[in-house]
Amino acid sequence: MPLNYVGPSPQNDTDLANRLQAETVLTSGPVSQISAASDVDDAAATKASKTYIDTQDQTFELPAYYQSQDALNIPLSTVGQPNGVASLNASGKVPLTQFPPLGAGYLLGPFGPTSVTGGSTGTTPVLIANFAIGVQNIAFQPWVFATVLATPASYGRPVIEAAISDGSASYAGQTIVARGVGRSNFNDLQAVAVSPCPAGPGMSPTPYASTTNIVISLWLRDLNGQTSTVASTGITSAGVYLLRVAQ
Repeated sequence: MPLNYVGPSPQNDTDLANRLQAETVLTSGPVSQISAASDVDDAAATKASKTYIDTQDQTFELPAYYQSQDALNIPLSTVGQPNGVASLNASGKVPLTQFPPLGAGYLLGPFGPTSVTGGSTGTTPVLIANFAIGVQNIAFQPWVFATVLATPASYGRPVIEAAISDGSASYAGQTIVARGVGRSNFNDLQAVAVSPCPAGPGMSPTPYASTTNIVISLWLRDLNGQTSTVASTGITSAGVYLLRVAQ
């Protein structure tokens, strides 16, 4: 009911409150009912509605989704590493050194002769061709194929051998990787087919490191200690392939 009593201001909690006292208390507060209502209206006008918040919230996934997607990312520490993933070089391709052996491996080549000389020999081998291939950055086994026209004398038997080195070794310091033997008891022109072979009986083909400076030399010698001849045009076909093996 209205406070119509006008009298002394109350001093104790049990005194009668008058209208003047009540209005004084209401107007002396830091926030009035009117100002509070106005502040609420102003704040409400600048805030998003619950409907808007709910609508936007539906466009986001739950934390579990992002955690599952993060687990699919590839750590940078695994790029180019064993049991990791391959990297790309400046050309956007996977470097050859990061390819695993694929079945029996893959081939680089053919590499043709870089020099052909021909020559004649008795028991001493004579260099008739070189394949200066250089470093190819893969571990490999060399496969050499050639067809060489040789002319023996005194019923000799021409032999064509391919040997590998870094380019500085003589015949004795090189490793045989391919061989072909002509027919015996003929002094006419013979086609000698050269194909890969181990370095010696019972041996397996030798793998070579990726840092090898590859030089394949083609040699002519004679099994019977006679003289066989290969003209400079006698190498009708020749090619070197590099079979990639595990590092």
